[in-house]
Amino acid sequence: TSTRVYECEDFSQLPSSGVSLVSVKERYDYRDYKPEDLRTVGLRNDVPLVRSVATHYSNIGFNGTVIVGSNPSDVMARIFSEHFNVQNGSRIFGFGSYLDSLRAKSIIAREADVDPQSVNILVVGEHGDTMVPIYSQGKIGRRPLLEYSIDLESIKAELRKSGATIVKKLGHSSFGPSKAFLELCTFLNTQNPTHLLPMSTLYQDGVYIGLPIQKSGERFLVEDPQLNNIEQEEFKILCLMRRKKR
Repeated sequence: TSTRVYECEDFSQLPSSGVSLVSVKERYDYRDYKPEDLRTVGLRNDVPLVRSVATHYSNIGFNGTVIVGSNPSDVMARIFSEHFNVQNGSRIFGFGSYLDSLRAKSIIAREADVDPQSVNILVVGEHGDTMVPIYSQGKIGRRPLLEYSIDLESIKAELRKSGATIVKKLGHSSFGPSKAFLELCTFLNTQNPTHLLPMSTLYQDGVYIGLPIQKSGERFLVEDPQLNNIEQEEFKILCLMRRKKR
């Protein structure tokens, strides 16, 4: 796939199509906040900025794909979509669930002492404390993940706190989000990729949550995640919580 990267000094120079990452925040330091507040600090500080950017994208008639990386990315994707006059063919996604999936691969690989590239795992739901790693469908190579003697509940707990752990130490996260964005660009610029990826997208009642996305040509197909009974219950609870918070 051929990809061109554009450097723009203002919104008027932005191409009208393609894949665009929106990751904006005001000038504050995550290290000044408690770990449990890191998901909500963006809502308190960055919503006007995200709304403003969405309006600029509408004004130039952008009709490509927008990946929202501002935290909390699933909520910010919804806010962006609400203030963006959707053009023909345009799509708005949040990249939190794919970033969570990359982090899950890394943690599982460490605990199982395997190459991260051999781990196949999807994380769906919220980019936060109620994310749902789909262990029942996960694999290491061809072997089901559930056959390994590793503490999956401890991995889930670490995964749910991993973003807060990183930004409290460094004040930001950069490598993981950059890798996620580049891989999503490759996926989105491929006509018929052979795999699916989780991204935050519109689900029910105006709620954005991470779901598996398949791409066929220029069409995006949202798939219901394949969950066991425990994962299904976790997924239902997080959806209910998101509707109440909306």
